[in-house]
Amino acid sequence: MVLLTLTQLPARAWAESSSKATLPDRYALDVRSDTYLELYRRALLPGPGGALVTTETHAPLHEYASFAARGLDLPGAPDSVDVELSAWGRAELGNSQEFQPVDGDLRVANVRYRKRGLFVEVGRQTRVGGAARFARLDGVSAGNTWDNGFAVQAYAGFSVRQLAFQRPGYRLLGAAPEALLRNPELLEPADPKGNWLLGAQLSYEKPASWGVAATVHEQREGGELARRNVGLDTHFELSSKLSLLAATVVDLDSASVADARAFLDYAPSQRFDVGAEYLHTEPSLFLSRQSVLSVFSTDNFDEAGASARYRPLRSVEFGAGAYFDAYSHEDPGGRLEARARFKPVGTDRTLVMLTLSRVRNSETGYQALRAALRQRLLDPLVATAETYLYFYDHPIHGYESSSVYAGTLEWQVLSELRCLWGASVARTPNAGLDTQTMLRISYERGRRSTR
Repeated sequence: MVLLTLTQLPARAWAESSSKATLPDRYALDVRSDTYLELYRRALLPGPGGALVTTETHAPLHEYASFAARGLDLPGAPDSVDVELSAWGRAELGNSQEFQPVDGDLRVANVRYRKRGLFVEVGRQTRVGGAARFARLDGVSAGNTWDNGFAVQAYAGFSVRQLAFQRPGYRLLGAAPEALLRNPELLEPADPKGNWLLGAQLSYEKPASWGVAATVHEQREGGELARRNVGLDTHFELSSKLSLLAATVVDLDSASVADARAFLDYAPSQRFDVGAEYLHTEPSLFLSRQSVLSVFSTDNFDEAGASARYRPLRSVEFGAGAYFDAYSHEDPGGRLEARARFKPVGTDRTLVMLTLSRVRNSETGYQALRAALRQRLLDPLVATAETYLYFYDHPIHGYESSSVYAGTLEWQVLSELRCLWGASVARTPNAGLDTQTMLRISYERGRRSTR
C-alpha cells in the first residue's frame, strides 16, 4: 500500500487594533487540512464451493479540514465569540463497488458565546467523559462557572449517528423482519426526530485540593430508550506526593455498574514514583438498548495492578508493571511488563527504548518484545527503527510467532517544510507477508504580530 499525505498544520493569524486608549484587540484563526491518497488491491476469500472472487483496485482520496476562530468581538462584548468547523470527505478513484463514489460528513460546526464564566454553544458538538462517554449532537449546550468553584452545564439536541449506522435495514439487524424482506431499502428511513439526547453536569473544584463532578445522560433512538447513565468523577490531592482519582458510570436501566475505575499515584521523589489502579467494566452496558448486539451479554471484567518507574540518572529510566485480570465465567489472566528508556541529557539526537511483556488471558497467551531507536543523523535528518516480536503459547493458523519491522526517515527541508518516508514489513497469522510504505509532506506556517 502506498500512502501519500499532504498536511497543512495549524496556521495562526493574529490581528490588532491600533487604538491608543485601549489594549490591543486580538483574535486567533486556526486552519488545518490533511489529504490522504491510498492505492491498494484486495481480493476476498473464495465464496461457496470455491467460487472465484474478482480482485478490486482501491484508490480512496480522504480529506480532513478544520477551521477555528477564537476571540471574535460582538458590539459591547469583546473576545466573546468562538467559531469551529470540521469536516471530512472521501472520493473513490478506483473501481471499488463497495463504497460510494463520493462521501463525507460534517463533524463539528458550532458557535460559542462566552462572558465571564457563562457560555452558550449552538450547532454540532461533542460531549466527552462522564455519563455521556462520547456523544455527538446537533443542539445547544450552556453552562456557568462561579468564583467559588461551582459549575453547571446542560445540553440537549438530536443525536448524530455514524454513517455506518444509517445504512438501510441496519435497525433490523438480527430481527425477524430482516429474513422476510428481500429489499430493506424499500423501508422508510427511521425518523431522526426520535433520535435525541440530553444531559447535565454539576461540579465543584477546590484548587490544589479536591474536585467532584456528577453527570447524567439519556439518549433515545426511534423514540425508545438507548442509554440512561449517571456518572461520578472525583479527584483528591491528598498531599504534594499522593493523589487519588476515581470515576464510575452506572446504567440506570439495569441498575448495574457499567464502568468503575480508581488510580492512586505516589511520587516520594523526582527519581521514583509508583501507582496502583483498579478497573471494573461490563462492555454490553455501553451498547444501545435498541441494538440487537445488546442481548449478547459480555462477561464482567476486573483488573487490578500496579506500576513503578525509577530514574537512577536523568538519561536513564526503568519501569515495570503487573496486572491481574478476572472474568466472571472464565479462567483468570494477567500481564507483566518491563521497560527501559535511554535518552542523553541535553540532546535530542538519540532515544532508545526496550519493552518486554507477558500477556495471558483465559484461552491463550504470548510474550512480546519491542525495540525502538530514534537517531538524528544530521541536523535536518532523523531516522527511526522499530521491531515488534510476538511468541504465542499455542500456534495461531500454524504460526508460532509473528513479527513487524518498521522504519522512517524524516528530512527538515526548510523551517516550515518536512518530508517523511516510512516503510514496514510484517509476518502474522493473518498475512504471510504484508508490506507498506508511506510518503508524507508537511508544511507548517505560523505568524504572530504584536505591538
